[in-house]
Amino acid sequence: MIAVFTFALLAFLAIGVPVAFSLGTSGLLGMLLFMPGDGALDQIPILAYKALDDFVLCAVPLYILMSAILLKGKVGEDLFDLGNKWLRHLPGGLGIATIVACGIFAAITGSSVACAVT
Repeated sequence: MIAVFTFALLAFLAIGVPVAFSLGTSGLLGMLLFMPGDGALDQIPILAYKALDDFVLCAVPLYILMSAILLKGKVGEDLFDLGNKWLRHLPGGLGIATIVACGIFAAITGSSVACAVT
């Protein structure tokens, strides 16, 4: 059965139907075959609500917005300059300044990955 839906999806994509409509049509076809009657059509709004009722769909765009604001404000560069001015007289001051700036930025954003990217 999975091969039939995969073939249908690939056929829709081959004739030029956009990906969203190809996936939707293949999924609807699968729901109608596996849930005979009106049960399949009643499940569509429930599945759509469950897919959109997710914390990640709210958190990720706001996190991207925060990173764009911090990037435009040059917060990473300012933190590095601050650490460099404070610690440049020490041996290895550039490395220490980088670590201090990364630690402060990771504390601000809550993510060491965002710090590494900055």
